[in-house]
Amino acid sequence: MLNEEQAWVFTYGLIGVTLLLLAWNSRWHLLQGVIFMGVVASNIFWQWTPNTALAAIIGGGLAYAATAGLSLLIQHAERRRQLRTGQHRIHQEAPRVLRQRTRRQRAA
Repeated sequence: MLNEEQAWVFTYGLIGVTLLLLAWNSRWHLLQGVIFMGVVASNIFWQWTPNTALAAIIGGGLAYAATAGLSLLIQHAERRRQLRTGQHRIHQEAPRVLRQRTRRQRAA
């Protein structure tokens, strides 16, 4: 059975996971929840901080930082892949092609 402090930590954990699920991109929900609950559960077991809210705040911060960092790395890798394969030129040429189409339509 949980004592009063552990119950508060568990409650903060559930509130934090709910906020994470509502606030950030859907593909990161599972990873954020696992990180957050891992931090909160480690605080319940080892009691590395006497403040229960601090564990929830640290868990939320770590979950955000991990998923934001991974998201940036994925975006960087995708950009490098586009540069290697030449696909970035397609995106650069699209506005020029659209401008030419609108000029032809106006002239017609």
